Amino acid sequence: MNKEKQRQVGYMILGASAVLLLITSLMSHYNIAIAWFLGLSFGFVFQRSRFCTVGAIRDVFLLQNFTLAKSILLYLALATSIFGFLYAVSLQTPITITSKLEAVGILTVIGAFVFGIGMVIAGGCASGTLIRMGEGLVMQWWAFLGLISGLLIGSWTYPLYVDYNYGFPQLFLADSFGIGGAMVAQLLVLASIYLTFKWVETKNQYDINYANATEVSNKASEEVAATNFKNYKKVSVENLLKPWSYKWGAISLAILTSLVFLWNKTWGITGGLTHLFAGLTNKFFINISQWEIFARVIDQSEILLWHPLVPLVIAMVVGSFMSALLAGEFRIRSVAHNRFVVSALVGGFLMGIGARLANGCNVSAVMSGIPSLSLHGWVFLLFMTLGVLVGIRILTRYLV
Repeated sequence: MNKEKQRQVGYMILGASAVLLLITSLMSHYNIAIAWFLGLSFGFVFQRSRFCTVGAIRDVFLLQNFTLAKSILLYLALATSIFGFLYAVSLQTPITITSKLEAVGILTVIGAFVFGIGMVIAGGCASGTLIRMGEGLVMQWWAFLGLISGLLIGSWTYPLYVDYNYGFPQLFLADSFGIGGAMVAQLLVLASIYLTFKWVETKNQYDINYANATEVSNKASEEVAATNFKNYKKVSVENLLKPWSYKWGAISLAILTSLVFLWNKTWGITGGLTHLFAGLTNKFFINISQWEIFARVIDQSEILLWHPLVPLVIAMVVGSFMSALLAGEFRIRSVAHNRFVVSALVGGFLMGIGARLANGCNVSAVMSGIPSLSLHGWVFLLFMTLGVLVGIRILTRYLV
């Protein structure tokens, strides 16, 4: 399919989504409308900016390239500031803001570590898998199959491990330091990490060819971003469909995350996928609605297919697909070797199991949990990073 036909299909999907938003709004299904809009937007921004958690960690340790990692820190700083402001406002108004809080224990450590290994072997994190699926990468569909399998098995075996998460209860940093103190402390930590990256960049002079390539790439990305956003007079569909810099991806994602906070939800991938495929299994195969992991949910009207994040994760794939079509970039990319099919399945499965053990993924724990001042998010990030390092060793030794 040539670029012109791709773009036509992309506009058709955009139009159909607009109609869906209108119909669901008129029928007062506001949660579905909001989730679909946010999912489309997240999918579009991720696809345009190539924003990727595992890529950021990989680039730091393999290439000594901190560009994406610094943009992750920018996102976390912006999202933290927005959450802190909204939470402070909610204390004085009827607005309700929810933090992504989970207990922190041995299962958090194990699950995050396993998740980190899995996303390297699978070739993408939870969000990255959905985005690459929308772009036509067949390997990520295999990773998705492994991810779903891991999530369902992790949900089925939930009673076997849930009582062994020895550690701490849910800890909201604002309860310990106050909202202002928690925000300042977290922003100082993020700034310290950022300055450390800058110091290492300055100290370690890269190989001249790599440095030149990085400089050219970064400069080109910033020029695209400047064209797209800094001069509002030049904003157009054509410019928006060009590649975005990581920085503009970070800013856009922080804004979208703030909308999730205002929706009084927390953003996540694996939770939505768990309820989606558990719901399909429950409807067409076996009754699993009484599995303990679902029976424990307080609001039983928001489980399985009725979970508010189900339309969001579906829309993320649609949003990525639409973005790739509009940019003329969609292409079915087959798997080069069978060993990569196996690695995708195994990596996806490890992500699914890890996410269920730790009660989080790179999105819900890190991109949603850390900005909402959850200790769980920081612990998850630390041990996910260690898992990525092990995954890199496995990848370079056995798969590349």
